[in-house]
Amino acid sequence: MAKDEHSTYSTTLDTERIKSIMGSVLTGAVVEPLESGPLDSEAALAILATFKGQGVLNKSPFGGGNAMAQVIVEDRGGSRSVHLVAVAATMGDSWNASRGAANGLDGLARVKALPNVKSSRNLVAALADALKGADPELRSA
Repeated sequence: MAKDEHSTYSTTLDTERIKSIMGSVLTGAVVEPLESGPLDSEAALAILATFKGQGVLNKSPFGGGNAMAQVIVEDRGGSRSVHLVAVAATMGDSWNASRGAANGLDGLARVKALPNVKSSRNLVAALADALKGADPELRSA
């Protein structure tokens, strides 16, 4: 299982406004819906956002390598809980990716595709800053 860093915020902003704020930060990202399992509560918004590293140095807008974050918004009636999770690969993920490769270059390409922890943290920080800018009453939950 990948390591993660998780921040939860409570806001009175409505879900559509939160989507708009997230969209402003996630322009250029690959955004996919998160599947909920049978034990999960229904989320107002659940996405996985990935910024792919580009160029020779494999840099995303948030640093070296790929930046990946989960965003989950739960409606609590008068407020919303916003969960921001920075996704990172473990050493085991890197080992397994390279081990399953056909050759050395394929192995490097597979490892390069894994999320980078620093870039993912920077992405989550940018999402949190955007929320804080839109809602001065934002509280850490």
